[in-house]
Amino acid sequence: MEENEEKMVNSCKPVFTRQWLCVRVLFVTVVSLFMTLVASGFDALAFGRKEEFLLKNEVFDLLSDSIDFCFVLIFVTMMSLVLMEIAYRRCLNYLQYGLTACALCMFYLLLLAMAEKMPFWLAYATVVTMTVTLITWYCKCITENRGFSGLVSVVLALEYGLVLTLVYIGSLALLIGSLLIFVLLCVSMFLSLRLKMENDEFLFKKL
Repeated sequence: MEENEEKMVNSCKPVFTRQWLCVRVLFVTVVSLFMTLVASGFDALAFGRKEEFLLKNEVFDLLSDSIDFCFVLIFVTMMSLVLMEIAYRRCLNYLQYGLTACALCMFYLLLLAMAEKMPFWLAYATVVTMTVTLITWYCKCITENRGFSGLVSVVLALEYGLVLTLVYIGSLALLIGSLLIFVLLCVSMFLSLRLKMENDEFLFKKL
């Protein structure tokens, strides 16, 4: 009985082929671009709220600057999920990717709503906690793997922490942002060395 169940599990494992990876990257890129357009609408809404004196000028500037990083944040998060799918041999479907992207985009609307009623840093911390908790729980329910969901929470916490830092430092944002992109490129190159093809399927192997 146990052998039959094991065979059924093995037969249901996703096949992470080149075609699968290309389609995933294309889907992630399109969804990230679309959600960035939606977030730009939140920026326009924030400007209207500022004109109605419902949002302070300095809060609007911080919010607008944080939206500038929307595409990078969503794209990096979604690509991290793709890599984790391969590493943990777990599969997310396109609907689940889309809902995760929606949660990442809704972050900015919630931030706008809360920033009107409380200090920006407190609103930011509150919405980050809500978003990270939601996505971590969602990934845990989908994959039933604590390592997967734990890594997702770490990636999100780091990303939101870096965005907040870049928003507050102002003039140094370009320098630090460029350095962070370089670090991200280094990490990507290192991971690519571990990504191997075996039986027409991507696997992470030790160097």
